[in-house]
Amino acid sequence: MTERTSERDYIPGMGKHYLFPFYDLAHRVFGLRAIQLEMITLARLADGHKVLDVGCGTGNLLRSTGERH
Repeated sequence: MTERTSERDYIPGMGKHYLFPFYDLAHRVFGLRAIQLEMITLARLADGHKVLDVGCGTGNLLRSTGERH
């Protein structure tokens, strides 16, 4: 049996490589920061907890988490 794989190893930010430089700008324009802050709250992080960033996106959520904790 042969395993089929995607032609792409990953999907770039916003779906197209040429849009990647605008990812953070779109994040701000569309007001996604409020959603990020809610995600951080729902994670219920406390002193001693560790956070693993698996390389999804540009690190906005990780930076916001670091600012809050």
